[in-house]
Order: sequence, then structure tokens, then C-alpha cells
Amino acid sequence: MQRCEYSERMSLCLDGLLSQADEAGLQAHLAHCEPCRGEWEAMCWASSALRAEPAVSPGADWALRVMERIAQREARRRRVHSSVRLLSGALGLWALAGLASMLVFLVLWQPSWYVLLLNVVLPVTRVVFSTLAALGSAFLSVIGAFSGQSLLPLLVAYTAAVAVSVVLWMRIVSARWRLAALVCG
Repeated sequence: MQRCEYSERMSLCLDGLLSQADEAGLQAHLAHCEPCRGEWEAMCWASSALRAEPAVSPGADWALRVMERIAQREARRRRVHSSVRLLSGALGLWALAGLASMLVFLVLWQPSWYVLLLNVVLPVTRVVFSTLAALGSAFLSVIGAFSGQSLLPLLVAYTAAVAVSVVLWMRIVSARWRLAALVCG
């Protein structure tokens, strides 16, 4: 048998999990193997030293303190995530407001930009929207061809599904805000 197998048997013997026959075989091996005997004596010494020490158990309020720390970390994480979302939303709104203000300024106080807006931007916008309208019409025709029915019930069902999704989303967001206010406030 290899030495690591005897180490495993020594550990099982110390735990009282070795049969009498295996224990007798281990003792016979230890009688003539000096390295294993040294390992056995070290294991016996460590085992007795550990048994002599009193068992340490956590205090009665330990679980409560751990749960409080977890709750504090979770609340801190929620606050950070809410702050990041609020900041990114505010930055987006400020960017849109700045863009709108810049466009108003350019239209009102820069006649050359006004001409550019009327001669270039509006015709391009008109082409984009007419292309989107044509694509939408083609899409509706394809859906109508596949459904074989009037599109009105399909559009009403789609609109209802979108409305329900928006209402559910709004409820989830408002519930999260209320929960965050309760936890943080």
C-alpha cells in the first residue's frame, strides 16, 4: 500500500471510522514503518490538542448582526443603483433640453441656419418619414396577407398589449421607488 493510503487510514482511525481488522493492519504497519509512525504521532498530538480546546460558538446576537449588515449593504447597493439611474435619466433630459435650446437659438437668431433648416433638414425629414410610412404600409399589408383577416382586431389587440405592458412597467417602477423610499428614508 502507498503512504497516502496509510495517511487516510490514520485519519479514519482517529475519527473512529476504521474497522478492527483495518486498525490492526494499520498498527502492524506502524510497528515497522518509521515515517508513518512519525506522522501517526503528529496526528495523534494534533487531535488531542484540538480536543482539549473548548468549542467556540458565536454569541446569541451574531446571526442578527450578520443579517443587519447584509440588509445595510443591500440598502446601500439599492441607493447607489437608484442614484445612477436617476443621474443618467437627468443627464439624458438635460442633453435633450440643451439640444432643443440650441435648435431654438439657431432658428431664431441665425438666419443662415434657418435657411439650412428649411432647405435641407425639413426635406430630408420628409423623405425619411415618407419612407417609414411606406415601410409601415408594406408591413401592414404583409401581416394582412398572412392573417387573412381584417387588420383592425390585430391592431386593437396589439395596442391593448402595449398599453397593458406600459401600465405594468409603470407599476413596477413606482413600487420600486416606494420601496427605495421606505428602505432609504
